[in-house]
Amino acid sequence: MPLRLLFAVEAIFAAVFAFFFFSGVSSDALSSTALVVWFLIFCVLCSDLLGALFFYVRGLAVPALTLLVGYTFPAVIALLLMTGTISF
Repeated sequence: MPLRLLFAVEAIFAAVFAFFFFSGVSSDALSSTALVVWFLIFCVLCSDLLGALFFYVRGLAVPALTLLVGYTFPAVIALLLMTGTISF
């Protein structure tokens, strides 16, 4: 159950990132250097999702959870900051 929840949170995080990435590419808002950085971040997000899925299919739930927590925690913190639930 926690793996599916973390996977869903990270998949939504990656989808939002992909939306902004592809909208920036289509509107020519990204320079070539920024495009490379955004593309590398997008590749890392996708490889993290695929790696967690690979570990889970192989029966290794703990490494899959470890991979997912690395990006889910900052995504949840960002969501809480944007909604005003927490503040600095």
